[in-house]
Amino acid sequence: MKRDSFEISAKSYNSNSIIQKCVAKELVSHIDFDVEKILELGAGTGEVIKNINSHFSKYIAIDLSPTMLSQHPKAKNIELICGDFEKLDYLLLEHDLLISSSSLQWAQNMEKILKEIDLRSKKFLISIFTSYTFSSLHRFLGVKSPIRSKEEIEKILKDNSIDCQLYTKRYSLKFDNTKEMFRYLKKSGVNREKVLDFKDAKRAILCLESNDLEFEVIFLIKK
Repeated sequence: MKRDSFEISAKSYNSNSIIQKCVAKELVSHIDFDVEKILELGAGTGEVIKNINSHFSKYIAIDLSPTMLSQHPKAKNIELICGDFEKLDYLLLEHDLLISSSSLQWAQNMEKILKEIDLRSKKFLISIFTSYTFSSLHRFLGVKSPIRSKEEIEKILKDNSIDCQLYTKRYSLKFDNTKEMFRYLKKSGVNREKVLDFKDAKRAILCLESNDLEFEVIFLIKK
């Protein structure tokens, strides 16, 4: 999968990532236990760590984008690694808790990485966007979502006997007009797979009756 869209939009990402911030806060709310060493896959600009109030001795943040990592909080006990989280060697790094918020939907082999996470991590907190996200827009444009459905993710978990609590949440963003909605789509970094050709999408968005965007996230909790 192409990964350049998040890099291009990284500098404006923080101001256009409202839903991702809500998801990170929801995910971190499940940390109701002591933890010393945290490993995060797809750390981005640090929305997860910004919401963690509990003490930890070591935090390893991995992300493919050096621009995003440059905006991540820094401290003596925080290690930033610029790299592809699908290189499973990272899972061998010592950790008590693995976190991945709003990143694994872009995994080329989600089944493989979820199996390895379940094998290597005693506790994990994961959030994954599903294909319901932007479903109205995708239907209007006649394109298929580049990410997996909730049912596909649930099947991966079942087929690999990955035992965890799971639930889904839906979010909605309302815009004053379609121009604002298009601006959000362009700057938020969501166009990772270039499924939305923005020249065509802009013309299409102007014809949409609704100024809403829908999102769906599946949460996987093992603790």
